[in-house]
Amino acid sequence: MLALPWLALCAIYDLRSRSVPAWLIIPPLLLAVVWIAWQGTWAVAILVVTLFFLDDLPWRMRGFLAGLQGILLMFAWQQAGLDAVILGIVLILIWLFWKLGAFGGADAQVLMALALVFQPAVLVPIAVAGGIHGLIQRARGKTSLPAMLAIFIGTGILLLGALLPKL
Repeated sequence: MLALPWLALCAIYDLRSRSVPAWLIIPPLLLAVVWIAWQGTWAVAILVVTLFFLDDLPWRMRGFLAGLQGILLMFAWQQAGLDAVILGIVLILIWLFWKLGAFGGADAQVLMALALVFQPAVLVPIAVAGGIHGLIQRARGKTSLPAMLAIFIGTGILLLGALLPKL
């Protein structure tokens, strides 16, 4: 439940200024990376770190790092099975969508942190909320979409849905 106030604050920043400060994004992402490594899936944790170094490397080194990421996925499979490999692939796809401009860097980093903590299933309600939000924005004649609001709503739906059976 600590994720919801954090995501609400991120959404407020995104709605007001269309950017989310790094001080609000980086610490939770680092905590998620440490948490997944602590859980025993260190290969996925290292994979996330390599994704952020990928842009700063010379072109030839990027190929080497991509090969290293493939090896990390194999280690993840050994460590935690298919679930860890799927998580690693989802993290790579989030990074790729960010690099292709599908969403911003803050959105990508928050999605990575959420996928690390809640597993990739968290992305399903986020995608549904994002689709509905996109349709509403389109109907209003807007061309941009502050994605952090959909991330907040989708995660809230997932967390509240998990709590309802317990009540």
